[in-house]
Amino acid sequence: MIIETKLLAFYGGVGALVGCLSAVLSKMSVVAYVPLLLAFAFFYLAYKLAVPVLKIVPVQFSGGKKKLITSGIGSYFFLWILFWILAYTFLVQF
Repeated sequence: MIIETKLLAFYGGVGALVGCLSAVLSKMSVVAYVPLLLAFAFFYLAYKLAVPVLKIVPVQFSGGKKKLITSGIGSYFFLWILFWILAYTFLVQF
């Protein structure tokens, strides 16, 4: 699998999990900014864990470390908000 594809899948998977966690926290009536802070914290954690988990070298990217961050930020936050909305809607219904 191409390194960029692995990276996008990793960031997307973490974003989906954090989105579900954010929905649970929102259902528990946690302050509104906590899920947002959680999303940023887990994105930073995913960035730090991407290299050892996926066994990639940041030098393999044309942009280096900056490319490592920017290549997954869109998929992470899109899937985070999508799963937050879906999971919250599911939790409200049941």
